[in-house]
Amino acid sequence: MEIFLPFFIMFCLFIIDVYVGSFFLLSYPLKVRFKPYIAIPIGILVPFIVSTILSLLLQFLPNIFVWNELFNILFYTILSFSIYFSFLLMFEIDYKRLVLIVTISHTFQHITYHISLLLMSTGLIQVLSNFMDASIANILLNIIYYIIKGGLYVGFYFFVARNFTKYRRSYLNKWDILVIVLISCFIIDIANVFISQHYQEDILEHAMMSIAQIIFCATFDAMIIVFLRIDEKKIDANIIEATSKAKVKQFELMENNLNYVNIKFHDLRKELRRLKEHKENLKDEDFTLLEHSLRLFDNEVDSGSDNIDALIQDKLIYCKSVGIDFTPLVDAKALDMMDESDVYFLLMNIIDNAIEAVEKCDKEEEKVISLMINKKQGTTVIEQTNYFKGELDFDNDGSLKTTKVDKRFHGFGTKSINYIVKKYNGRIHYGNSKNIFSLKIVI
Repeated sequence: MEIFLPFFIMFCLFIIDVYVGSFFLLSYPLKVRFKPYIAIPIGILVPFIVSTILSLLLQFLPNIFVWNELFNILFYTILSFSIYFSFLLMFEIDYKRLVLIVTISHTFQHITYHISLLLMSTGLIQVLSNFMDASIANILLNIIYYIIKGGLYVGFYFFVARNFTKYRRSYLNKWDILVIVLISCFIIDIANVFISQHYQEDILEHAMMSIAQIIFCATFDAMIIVFLRIDEKKIDANIIEATSKAKVKQFELMENNLNYVNIKFHDLRKELRRLKEHKENLKDEDFTLLEHSLRLFDNEVDSGSDNIDALIQDKLIYCKSVGIDFTPLVDAKALDMMDESDVYFLLMNIIDNAIEAVEKCDKEEEKVISLMINKKQGTTVIEQTNYFKGELDFDNDGSLKTTKVDKRFHGFGTKSINYIVKKYNGRIHYGNSKNIFSLKIVI
């Protein structure tokens, strides 16, 4: 127990620090992976079980595992992976974003660790011991340390966590993540070995290197926030560009629909005039033709939102004009938690993508689109299906690859859908079975 207990306590303090920092960085509300009363206890226990195993290795195999800075790197890396794995067990979190969360939390833990070293190296405990019992002085020093640590947690929340969670749409690619992790490993581990081996005896130099480590870690966290902010601005710029293009397309569509409606009105007036002139010779075919003309305007939509009704009505008229059977069953109340602009842009992309797909189908019976939006047990569910022709291909981020020649908007319809869904911590699933495309969004 002489070796086991000190290292176990040290490992547990590390885990708690990283856990606290990680929970600050998570976006809420969180979706538990399976039953909460099973997932959360098991997930939390994982790193503590790993720390127990590592402490036992040090206790019972002292001749094989000689404690030095290289094993320090190895063991703390294993603990970091166990914390990462524990979050994957507990919650449905994007794995790349989780790497950032655990890495930033690790740097914050490193900051608190070096501040504790600075506090211990000041000789404050010796000064306090001159005025009181050594044990009381030690307790007082610990109280001072945890007060400082509490202040650091507050600062971490306001200056790092709040900014990190604000940029929830920003997702760096896997190579960016790899570079970030490698840099953080250098900052946290390799530099720490260098300090311990070369500046252990000189208190002043050790303190200066600890301060350098704190500044380095704080700068690293600030750089992550800057990267996310830049990424977010790129997303906003792309969305603005895509929205402008979508508005132009929408105006063109509305103009076409208006022309189509005017033509139908003109045909209807002519038919009514003819029927009035030949009312004694009315046939069943005449009434059928009249009913067919009127059916265009028998598409009243009542979702509970005027904006959604206008959008869907417009799409229905267009689908009628090109021979597409579009069936929308939409409850606007299920989308109350979303901004109106997000709802409009999300539905417009979903429907436009479906229209574009079925227009390429050769068979008339395949020109079918269905859209259903409702609330199930407090969860918003959006389901859309349509036929398609050809093969579907996906990007690494789950977006459909475009077949368009204009690569400036490479798959941006589905990318926009993905960004909006992630903004509200939702899940999205694209399906493909027997030339039937399916989209399911759960928020």
